[in-house]
Amino acid sequence: MAAAALSSAARALYAADPVLAADLFAEAERLARSAPGPAGLGSLAIALASSSPDRALSVAAGVPDNWYVTGEIAKVMARSQPERAVSVAQSIRPQTPHLADVAAVLAAADPEVALVLAWSVEDPRYRANALAGIARTLAGSDLGRAARRLDEAEEVAEQVPAGLSKVILQARLARAWTDLG
Repeated sequence: MAAAALSSAARALYAADPVLAADLFAEAERLARSAPGPAGLGSLAIALASSSPDRALSVAAGVPDNWYVTGEIAKVMARSQPERAVSVAQSIRPQTPHLADVAAVLAAADPEVALVLAWSVEDPRYRANALAGIARTLAGSDLGRAARRLDEAEEVAEQVPAGLSKVILQARLARAWTDLG
């Protein structure tokens, strides 16, 4: 917990005092590496993402089952380095619904790059969610493009086998259409 708290403080201080923030990040890393479990390292990696993406990815690599941490880093990177964020997101294994969040954030910075990520997602459930996330992001600025993404998401959703996952996906798509309304 101390490592996570120090990581958050360092992230908040970074813009005002990068030197102090670097010291806090170093102390947070020391604490995280000495604590049992990966939670401190995961928090540190996410906190580092905006100020030092390379270091964040390096720390994340040491977290077991790091898909969540890596996805959070990709979301932060999406604002300033969209192409690199796509590359990081595509490296996440196993693929998870978290990719839809990354695609939605990417859509704010570069909708075309977000589409590259969405269409690279292998699982149709996650691909449809990614397209819906892009549509929700675009809804405020371009209803036509948002509607096209939702049409694509519905086409992809047809590939999802019947069951609870499909019902949940269809409910999300219906909600996204309502939001466009």
